[in-house]
Amino acid sequence: MKKQGFTFVEMMVALSIFTFAGSGIYLVLRTGMLLFAKNSAINLTHQNVRVAMVELQHDLHGSVSIPQLVNSSGVAVTGTGPAAGVSFRKYAGGPFSIVVPTGATISGALSQISIVTGSQGTTKDFCPQIGQRFHIQVLPTQMVELDITGVGAPTSTSTGTAYTLTLGASLGTDIQMRNPGDDSPMNVACFLTSSASYIVENGRLIKKYLAASGTVSAVVAASVTTNAPFFIPTVNGSINTAYIGTSNFGVTDNVSSNLNFHSSTFSLSLQTPHWSQMTANY
Repeated sequence: MKKQGFTFVEMMVALSIFTFAGSGIYLVLRTGMLLFAKNSAINLTHQNVRVAMVELQHDLHGSVSIPQLVNSSGVAVTGTGPAAGVSFRKYAGGPFSIVVPTGATISGALSQISIVTGSQGTTKDFCPQIGQRFHIQVLPTQMVELDITGVGAPTSTSTGTAYTLTLGASLGTDIQMRNPGDDSPMNVACFLTSSASYIVENGRLIKKYLAASGTVSAVVAASVTTNAPFFIPTVNGSINTAYIGTSNFGVTDNVSSNLNFHSSTFSLSLQTPHWSQMTANY
């Protein structure tokens, strides 16, 4: 019995059906991979922006000074922005008592002052650092703020561990240390603060702050697409220094790709208030 094969027409029909079905399967798989890559990119950019903004908001809420706009080199800029970064001061330690001198006042001409940072017998006293700032309220409406340029060796006193601070300039105002009536010591307190900043440099949002080991730089967000996202908002034409704004802070994901598909950019705009205020009364 002679076996009969497929005709040319039958083979072409079968091949067409196979090609059509294969193309459909390919399109379904390709669409699925594109959607997976897109979702991965969106999720990553959302996460990067969210983490960066939460950390920024947390630090700005704890700022003890009015935040200042700065350029990419950390130099203060005037106006309302936009700017590459923002700098502010964070609480470092205090209140600390001033070492009472033999006289009734500390002369405003002095550029050194001694403070007690811990109780007697403690093993972990706060140690001031060069680069921090010394704050003392000499009058109800006057706060003296001076940078610390030198820190002396710790000495033991009857009330705790004392450090002599060398300041960047003289106090400028006499500080009354004893009650005029009975010559008893007055409780005059001071605080120490340290600087911190968030700056966009080379496509990265970098947080800089003073730690025990010195100035630390940490990358908060990478692949930032906005070079100058920070600004100071205005209300009815007046500058509102109670807030720092970020406009179209964008982050892109340059890692996830699939079939020449690269990720999208996610941007966020917000205004953050700084809530803290430095006082030296207790």
